[in-house]
Amino acid sequence: MGGLRKLKRKGADRYAVEPLYSLPDLPATKLSAAILEFAKPLLDEYPDDPDYKAAIELAIVCWNIAVLPEDQQERELRSLVKTVRKGLPGIELVARTLVNRKRTLFAHDRRMVMDHILVGKGKSRCLYVTSPLMLDSPTRSHEG
Repeated sequence: MGGLRKLKRKGADRYAVEPLYSLPDLPATKLSAAILEFAKPLLDEYPDDPDYKAAIELAIVCWNIAVLPEDQQERELRSLVKTVRKGLPGIELVARTLVNRKRTLFAHDRRMVMDHILVGKGKSRCLYVTSPLMLDSPTRSHEG
Protein backbone atom coordinates (compact mmCIF):
# COMPACT_ATOMS: atom_id res chain seq x y z
CA MET A 1 0.00 0.00 0.00
CA GLY A 2 1.57 3.24 -1.12
CA GLY A 3 1.54 6.69 0.37
CA LEU A 4 0.01 9.77 -1.17
CA ARG A 5 0.56 10.06 -4.86
CA LYS A 6 0.29 12.81 -7.41
CA LEU A 7 -0.31 12.64 -11.09
CA LYS A 8 2.36 14.06 -13.31
CA ARG A 9 1.42 14.73 -16.91
CA LYS A 10 3.50 12.79 -19.42
CA GLY A 11 2.47 13.47 -22.99
CA ALA A 12 -1.01 14.21 -24.28
CA ASP A 13 -2.94 11.37 -22.62
CA ARG A 14 -0.48 9.53 -20.36
CA TYR A 15 0.01 10.00 -16.65
CA ALA A 16 2.61 8.64 -14.27
CA VAL A 17 2.14 8.28 -10.52
CA GLU A 18 4.98 9.19 -8.21
CA PRO A 19 5.18 9.44 -4.40
CA LEU A 20 4.91 12.86 -2.79
CA TYR A 21 7.45 11.81 -0.16
CA SER A 22 8.88 8.65 1.32
CA LEU A 23 7.80 7.51 4.75
CA PRO A 24 10.52 7.17 7.38
CA ASP A 25 11.42 3.76 8.75
CA LEU A 26 8.71 3.17 11.32
CA PRO A 27 9.30 0.99 14.38
CA ALA A 28 7.77 -2.45 13.97
CA THR A 29 6.36 -2.49 17.50
CA LYS A 30 3.16 -0.67 18.31
CA LEU A 31 3.89 2.12 20.77
CA SER A 32 1.24 0.85 23.19
CA ALA A 33 2.98 -2.56 23.29
CA ALA A 34 6.36 -0.89 23.84
CA ILE A 35 4.94 1.17 26.72
CA LEU A 36 3.42 -1.91 28.37
CA GLU A 37 6.71 -3.82 28.07
CA PHE A 38 8.65 -0.81 29.37
CA ALA A 39 6.29 -0.39 32.34
CA LYS A 40 5.95 -4.11 33.16
CA PRO A 41 7.99 -4.10 36.40
CA LEU A 42 5.94 -1.18 37.72
CA LEU A 43 2.62 -2.58 36.50
CA ASP A 44 3.33 -5.94 38.16
CA GLU A 45 3.59 -4.13 41.49
CA TYR A 46 0.24 -2.35 41.03
CA PRO A 47 -2.28 -4.81 39.54
CA ASP A 48 -5.39 -3.10 40.97
CA ASP A 49 -7.25 -0.92 38.52
CA PRO A 50 -6.82 2.55 40.12
CA ASP A 51 -3.14 1.87 40.92
CA TYR A 52 -2.57 0.31 37.49
CA LYS A 53 -3.92 3.44 35.79
CA ALA A 54 -1.64 5.67 37.89
CA ALA A 55 1.34 3.39 37.13
CA ILE A 56 0.64 3.62 33.38
CA GLU A 57 0.46 7.41 33.61
CA LEU A 58 3.74 7.61 35.53
CA ALA A 59 5.42 5.26 33.04
CA ILE A 60 4.25 7.37 30.10
CA VAL A 61 5.53 10.58 31.69
CA CYS A 62 8.91 8.92 32.34
CA TRP A 63 9.01 7.52 28.79
CA ASN A 64 8.47 11.02 27.40
CA ILE A 65 11.09 12.51 29.72
CA ALA A 66 13.63 9.97 28.45
CA VAL A 67 12.92 10.99 24.84
CA LEU A 68 13.75 14.64 25.55
CA PRO A 69 17.24 16.02 24.97
CA GLU A 70 19.48 15.16 27.92
CA ASP A 71 19.78 18.75 29.10
CA GLN A 72 15.98 18.91 29.59
CA GLN A 73 15.56 15.50 31.21
CA GLU A 74 16.90 16.45 34.63
CA ARG A 75 14.73 19.58 34.80
CA GLU A 76 11.61 17.58 33.90
CA LEU A 77 12.47 14.82 36.41
CA ARG A 78 12.82 17.38 39.20
CA SER A 79 9.50 18.96 38.20
CA LEU A 80 7.77 15.55 38.23
CA VAL A 81 9.21 14.67 41.64
CA LYS A 82 8.23 18.06 43.08
CA THR A 83 4.67 17.69 41.78
CA VAL A 84 4.11 14.10 42.94
CA ARG A 85 6.33 13.84 46.03
CA LYS A 86 3.63 14.56 48.63
CA GLY A 87 1.31 11.83 47.35
CA LEU A 88 3.91 9.18 46.60
CA PRO A 89 7.01 8.70 48.74
CA GLY A 90 9.91 7.22 46.82
CA ILE A 91 8.75 8.75 43.52
CA GLU A 92 12.21 10.06 42.69
CA LEU A 93 13.79 6.59 42.75
CA VAL A 94 10.92 5.08 40.74
CA ALA A 95 11.00 7.87 38.13
CA ARG A 96 14.79 7.74 37.72
CA THR A 97 14.65 3.94 37.43
CA LEU A 98 12.01 4.19 34.70
CA VAL A 99 13.94 6.85 32.77
CA ASN A 100 17.09 4.72 32.96
CA ARG A 101 15.11 1.65 31.83
CA LYS A 102 13.89 3.58 28.78
CA ARG A 103 17.43 4.77 27.98
CA THR A 104 18.87 1.27 28.15
CA LEU A 105 16.18 -1.04 26.81
CA PHE A 106 14.24 1.27 24.48
CA ALA A 107 16.84 3.85 23.43
CA HIS A 108 16.14 3.21 19.75
CA ASP A 109 12.48 4.21 20.12
CA ARG A 110 12.25 8.01 19.89
CA ARG A 111 8.44 8.24 19.74
CA MET A 112 6.62 10.35 22.31
CA VAL A 113 3.19 9.65 23.71
CA MET A 114 0.85 12.57 23.07
CA ASP A 115 -2.27 11.02 24.59
CA HIS A 116 -3.43 7.71 25.95
CA ILE A 117 -6.58 5.87 26.94
CA LEU A 118 -6.74 2.82 29.18
CA VAL A 119 -9.95 0.85 28.79
CA GLY A 120 -11.26 -2.27 30.45
CA LYS A 121 -10.55 -3.83 33.82
CA GLY A 122 -8.46 -6.67 35.14
CA LYS A 123 -7.12 -8.95 32.42
CA SER A 124 -9.20 -7.28 29.72
CA ARG A 125 -7.36 -3.94 29.86
CA CYS A 126 -6.25 -2.34 26.63
CA LEU A 127 -3.95 0.66 26.24
CA TYR A 128 -4.33 2.99 23.26
CA VAL A 129 -1.74 5.70 22.64
CA THR A 130 -1.31 8.44 20.10
CA SER A 131 2.03 9.69 18.91
CA PRO A 132 2.93 12.26 16.28
CA LEU A 133 4.33 11.00 13.00
CA MET A 134 7.28 13.19 12.16
CA LEU A 135 7.86 13.14 8.45
CA ASP A 136 11.05 14.37 6.87
CA SER A 137 10.76 17.25 4.47
CA PRO A 138 9.77 16.13 1.01
CA THR A 139 12.79 15.65 -1.23
CA ARG A 140 10.95 16.15 -4.48
CA SER A 141 9.63 19.33 -5.98
CA HIS A 142 5.86 19.83 -5.61
CA GLU A 143 5.03 21.57 -8.84
CA GLY A 144 1.38 22.10 -9.69
